[in-house]
Amino acid sequence: MTGNRILDIVIGAISVLIAGFAFYVFYMSSVTLFDRPTPDASAELAALKREGMALSFPRTYDLKSIVVNLKSRTKRLRFLEVDMHITPFDEMDTEKFETHKHILRDEIITLAGGMFPNELNSVTGKLVFEEKIKQRFNDALAPILGKKASVRRIYFTKFVIQ
Repeated sequence: MTGNRILDIVIGAISVLIAGFAFYVFYMSSVTLFDRPTPDASAELAALKREGMALSFPRTYDLKSIVVNLKSRTKRLRFLEVDMHITPFDEMDTEKFETHKHILRDEIITLAGGMFPNELNSVTGKLVFEEKIKQRFNDALAPILGKKASVRRIYFTKFVIQ
């Protein structure tokens, strides 16, 4: 190194002290900063079950028995009887659906009243009807709830055309 034995020993000792100090600082910072308490297994399991149940079984709003007269080209009276469950994006909206169910019922009556029975008799007709209802619900509830979209899915539990 330098050729002076004493100077080489002093430089080596200082290097060892600096390396030891650096190791101590890194070790202590990792222990104090990253040493988290061990989680409680039962509390974590309970929280995981709650979150899983909320994701797998979303709360729905049940809109029961709506009867709508359909358009008809003949003199025979045709009607649609429908029950549906509405799944919101935010579960807190189910209570708001209850207070504004008159708006939801009106939107269904207005939309279905302008349709012919043969439009609703097919699977594609039901899917189109579902999408139109969803769009109308979101448009009607947007100013009330302050959200652009509040209805995620609509499930028909009864769909009878006579």
